[in-house]
Amino acid sequence: MKKQILMIAVLTGALALAACGKKTEETAAATTEAATEAETTQEAESNEEETDEAMDTEIFEDEGYFDGTVTGMSGTQIMVLSDDGETYTFEIGSAETDPEYDILPGAYVEVSYDGVKNQEGVTDATMVSVLMSLEQQAMDKGEDPALQGTVKEYDGGSLVVTDPNGKDHEFDSSIAQVVSGGDLTAGTAVMVTYVGSIEPENQMDSEEGEGSGIPVAIKVVTPDSVGAETESKLSGTVTYVEGGQMAMETPAMVFEFTGDPSIFAGIAVGDKVTVTYTGSVGNKTVQATAVTKG
Repeated sequence: MKKQILMIAVLTGALALAACGKKTEETAAATTEAATEAETTQEAESNEEETDEAMDTEIFEDEGYFDGTVTGMSGTQIMVLSDDGETYTFEIGSAETDPEYDILPGAYVEVSYDGVKNQEGVTDATMVSVLMSLEQQAMDKGEDPALQGTVKEYDGGSLVVTDPNGKDHEFDSSIAQVVSGGDLTAGTAVMVTYVGSIEPENQMDSEEGEGSGIPVAIKVVTPDSVGAETESKLSGTVTYVEGGQMAMETPAMVFEFTGDPSIFAGIAVGDKVTVTYTGSVGNKTVQATAVTKG
């Protein structure tokens, strides 16, 4: 009897151990399956996040807009210096443009694009909006505006320049400082710094005391002389001088100068002088740095 009881106890313990082992195996398997499922879910979520990020990046790279200054034009392409210091080229032949202001080098623009590139690898612009015209941008910087183009006509006193859009602009060039290695013949590329406006609506009849008439060319520079420009100078006849102020009449207009009184010493009304200056002549008073007779 005792032997039978002992055998039953042994068998019962073995069965209990077997059941416990099976339960442990099932628990481990369940744990492993849960971990695998969690890892799979995490990986899927990670891949989804990466996909979303890639889509965002693709959208950012493929379409957008930025502001910048037009630095050059060639045919229907413009080069724009963005606010981050990078220059980009855009095809604007089919882009929607601002009818109020011309797109010209020096203008501040906003370019919208969709990432489509032409056969030359140049991005197509969908819209170009002029935020500040050439003249507005120059005024904002405290500079005189400068028009890039090619000479159409020049006879010393008058200069006609064709801009990159094919539009002609006439300048009074009677007092222009020409910085060039050759003659200003038809077709010569130039940059004309001027006072006044090239916009027709701002060129009212000066003889009636309204507006400024055609713009006055102050300096004309050709590409072969860029970087070798001399100091800015104007010549004319003194009509007023006292202390640190002087007025000078030229064939085109009258200029008022201010500066250290010492630079005007020995200068009298009626003298023919040449004034070296800095800054913009479009300001009410020009800053003179030197005055020489003759």
